[in-house]
Amino acid sequence: MLRIFLLSLWISAFCLYPHTSYSKAEVVFLKGNAVVIDPKGTKTLLRQGHVFESDGLIATDKKSLMRLKLDDGSVLSLGPESKMTLAQVLPGKPKVIELLAGKLRATINEKTPVPSEGHKMYIKTRTAALGVRGTDFLVVHNPKNHVTSTVTFKGDVNLFKKRDEDVHESLREELNRKGQTPKIDQEKDLVNLEDDLRHHTATGVAPGQLSGAFPSYEKAAAPVKLSPTQFALLAQNTQLEMGAKGKVLKGGKNKKNTGPTNDSLVPVPPGDEAVPEDKKDFDKKNADGVRSGGILDLDTGFYVAPPADAIYDPKTQTYEIPAEFGGVNAITGEYIPPDGLKLDPLLGLVPLLGMGPDFKERDVDKTIAKFKN
Repeated sequence: MLRIFLLSLWISAFCLYPHTSYSKAEVVFLKGNAVVIDPKGTKTLLRQGHVFESDGLIATDKKSLMRLKLDDGSVLSLGPESKMTLAQVLPGKPKVIELLAGKLRATINEKTPVPSEGHKMYIKTRTAALGVRGTDFLVVHNPKNHVTSTVTFKGDVNLFKKRDEDVHESLREELNRKGQTPKIDQEKDLVNLEDDLRHHTATGVAPGQLSGAFPSYEKAAAPVKLSPTQFALLAQNTQLEMGAKGKVLKGGKNKKNTGPTNDSLVPVPPGDEAVPEDKKDFDKKNADGVRSGGILDLDTGFYVAPPADAIYDPKTQTYEIPAEFGGVNAITGEYIPPDGLKLDPLLGLVPLLGMGPDFKERDVDKTIAKFKN
């Protein structure tokens, strides 16, 4: 009788206090250094096998990689120098990830039922809201130019571009926090993100396609097919290995082409104006007039579009990036600019060694001014 009484008491307590049951995230792979900071500000250096049950901000160091396995079987891979918050404490509710900087690869468990909220997981950045079900995809967010780009490998990603006014407001809020850990509110985020994704301007990104949320764009960029070569390499780079020394895969040479300029980049770097596109091959571009077959830069989020004289392949329905535009790392799939150039998140293509000692990145105040204008 005593055992029955104690069992009944335990069941009653469990029903009265369901919040005692938390979701879990386990570090199943770690290379280099990574930390988690809980809502109280406690910092913990992560180790492989570490399990945490609270919300938190997770950050990786240079040349560091980590992979998290969630309790629903989904897997998150965080690239080098990346930051994200994970909201997971509400039992039975979709996880909410905010990618603050860097690269995130997510594989969502297909067998998990779709919850009433509409999506199995939500990802947000300063400029975008993403909703996913049974999906494998990559998200890149650069906090300097506020570009968010995503590539879908399997399933579909629903993408919504936030209004510039809202981005402007979030910049001000961050400035007022003065470096404090971002506040995590899973319940509020679930409502707001699903509401965004039901908006008529949200777009679906199918396998092989790239889309993004770019400042000054009214809505998410129309999906465009990625270079088949880069797509295949990124698909197999599930752990987000970066910086590997290897062969650079390039297209054919075109001696008449002088190489890429900022006109080749989508979005156009802040401060520059887009050059009008030649409309003669508009039917072979996406709805925004961007040629398919380009390459995504995983650091800046820029899409390097093929030039007007690029060769079109009707089989893949993509243009070939000429050798003069650079290529992709044969191991990691990263974009490798032409010799002597680099991609800067604010200035676009710049000389590798020609930026000078007086060069300074634009600060938060100037970024706010840009959005205000």
